[in-house]
Amino acid sequence: MSIDITGKKFNRLTVKGFVKKEKGSEFWQVVCDCGKEKTLRKGDITSGSTKSCGCLKIEMKGKKYNW
Repeated sequence: MSIDITGKKFNRLTVKGFVKKEKGSEFWQVVCDCGKEKTLRKGDITSGSTKSCGCLKIEMKGKKYNW
């Protein structure tokens, strides 16, 4: 296991703990600000490619942007 990210917050996700290592990837249990828990790849968490459990995408769907 590399650097421990337990307790750290990334966007809407707070890391609860390490789950497993599989095929060179580490998987971590996270809890979203909305309360839903998921197991995600560490790289997806730390890079910001996964920002929430999916609730953010639902919230943004249908909103109009003033770009």
